[in-house]
Amino acid sequence: MSIENRDLLFEFLNTPVFTGDEIYNRFKALPNAIYSQGKKPLQRYVFVPGTRADRVVLVAHIDTVWDKVYKTPKKHCVCFKNGIFSSASDECGIGADDRAGCAMLWKLRNSGHSLLIVDGEEHGKHGARYLKRSNPKLFKEINNHCFMIELDHIKTNHVSFEQVCNSEEFNRYFVEATGFSDYGLNGGCDLEILCKSICGANVGVGYSKRHTSKETLSLHE
Repeated sequence: MSIENRDLLFEFLNTPVFTGDEIYNRFKALPNAIYSQGKKPLQRYVFVPGTRADRVVLVAHIDTVWDKVYKTPKKHCVCFKNGIFSSASDECGIGADDRAGCAMLWKLRNSGHSLLIVDGEEHGKHGARYLKRSNPKLFKEINNHCFMIELDHIKTNHVSFEQVCNSEEFNRYFVEATGFSDYGLNGGCDLEILCKSICGANVGVGYSKRHTSKETLSLHE
């Protein structure tokens, strides 16, 4: 399983960090995928409806802070040693935020839960805002799930209920059910836009030193 996970993460980390096109097209090709792209950069999403009666929405974003929309592209090179993914370049990180989350959603694509991939999280949650504005019917559908989980946070065994109007009961339930530590308020994520009538949690996916060329991702975590 570790070898399988390693290869999957390496594959996703090695997709170009300067654009989310490859990730977007991969999920877009899944059966029953619902997708849309607006006129402005980063206005896009892919939703793959789940089949379980108790389904949740699993969320990840396809952009990285190294996207060419945000800055001039730098050299991107990923290496793996002693269980750690890191960058071989001092100009660019590995884009684990949120390539790791996208890889995890890909592995869970047959879990029966719904998948939602959005663009533009890093600088304004553009994809989530575009979905909410352009497709009210789908926005209502995702808010009819049990809850949402975004796979996007730093480290592991951490959860953040960032700027989401959760009930105290849900937060307590999630921490007790997973054993994760509540990381507290730390910025924001797509759930801030997406969660209207259901609760949400942003969980750690094993990376550290985010948004820097020193970023690492632990395979074990």
